[in-house]
Amino acid sequence: MVAKEIDPFKSQHDYEQAGQTALERVAGNLKLTFTSLPKNLESHTGRIFNGLRFEQAKYAIQIDHLILHQYGIILIENRGEPADITVNAIGEWTQIYKGKLLRISSPLTQGERKLTFLKTLLEQHAAVLRPSLKKAEGLFNDVSFDLLVTIADTGDLSLSPGMSLPRVCRAQDVGKKVIELMLQHKSQAKRGLFKRNLEKELSGDELFKLTGFLKQQHTPLERESFSSRFIKEDHQETDAPAQTAETASEHKIERDYLFCKTCGGSQLYIDHQGEYRVVCLDCGGIMVIDRTCSNCKRQGFVSRNGNDYFVECEACLNAELIFVDPVR
Repeated sequence: MVAKEIDPFKSQHDYEQAGQTALERVAGNLKLTFTSLPKNLESHTGRIFNGLRFEQAKYAIQIDHLILHQYGIILIENRGEPADITVNAIGEWTQIYKGKLLRISSPLTQGERKLTFLKTLLEQHAAVLRPSLKKAEGLFNDVSFDLLVTIADTGDLSLSPGMSLPRVCRAQDVGKKVIELMLQHKSQAKRGLFKRNLEKELSGDELFKLTGFLKQQHTPLERESFSSRFIKEDHQETDAPAQTAETASEHKIERDYLFCKTCGGSQLYIDHQGEYRVVCLDCGGIMVIDRTCSNCKRQGFVSRNGNDYFVECEACLNAELIFVDPVR
């Protein structure tokens, strides 16, 4: 069953819309998979969550797709925009976009971080979610937490010689991979011929509680597309006061994020609350990131690769390093 659909979103920005289309495609494939499960899984039907978003402290975690089933959780990280992808021997990902080679964050690394966050979140509420187990802690230690990464059905995937990525699959094959994982954990949950390890299974009541908990924890993002924000920025109301060169320089945000503009502190990190922003650990001050392309002066978007943050421009394919996060 589908426990959560994708939040609707439309954009005239090619990169944004490609990501949304990829999410919708995988969501459709998962829904189709769970309408025709093998007979040996019919009694263990899972729940499908699309586009979960959790906020904790100053951070927000976006999970593309999540499968909740009798033996655990499968998190699906979607890298679905059509592109030629290369993964080198040390696990660095690049893709060809509009004819230019771009560095991208490893979705495997991103997915592992999200799994860690999710397991920690569930453990914090384990006494309520799994009250039948007579343990003080580690109530989710025996439950499986799996990661799958989907890539587009079109485009080449080039790996270094001898490299294998069993957790990466095409979007059209994600249903098969999910079923394989569920069958694998079903067989591992048995003790001997007839006994079952109940700590490795989630009961019907626990599945019900987890479904409600995940939906309750979801914090939808009130977002505008990049394109709609640009229209607002570029077409201001005619009765607004004209901006002089002096006032423009006063409000221009320089990309100098070594020190806090409020207190002068140097303990800075990048937060993601709907959009990337620089936050000061000393005073809590916030600096909005200027997304202006230094090459063509058009508006770009902020991307992350590990601890490095870039302003990337889709118009001229320029990428500029703007911040190195020492916190993560």
